[in-house]
Amino acid sequence: MEQWLILSLIAAACWGIYNFVIKVIVGRDFLNSGVKTAILFIVIGILITFAAYFILSRQAFSISAVNSKAALFGIFLGFVWGIGTIVFLRSLSNGADVSRMAPIFNLSILLPVAFGIILLGELPDKAQALRVIIGAALTIIGATLVAM
Repeated sequence: MEQWLILSLIAAACWGIYNFVIKVIVGRDFLNSGVKTAILFIVIGILITFAAYFILSRQAFSISAVNSKAALFGIFLGFVWGIGTIVFLRSLSNGADVSRMAPIFNLSILLPVAFGIILLGELPDKAQALRVIIGAALTIIGATLVAM
């Protein structure tokens, strides 16, 4: 199995665990800790994880070598992630079922697929294009069925 696929599966597992545990943290029928409390401790966990990554990584890093456009995009992504997380947590804290909500918000996978093909020129060959189209259609159908 290729390394990118293994890493992608690990990321999917981590986000899947996140989506379940966050429901336990903010859900009305569970710990009901509140959105702000959840965000605080999520950010602490993220800071610890990234600090460990920077410390344990053997790659050299210099803030002066960072491209300013990359920095601006990174800050923008932080805002996008933060808004998405707040909206997600508010929905869960207002009683949304994570089992119904997760397929709906995971429609987000359609955006990088479209952006990758349209903006980055990652147009796959015909066989891959057919699989991408079928996968996107199944994703939309699944989210629609779950939302009903």
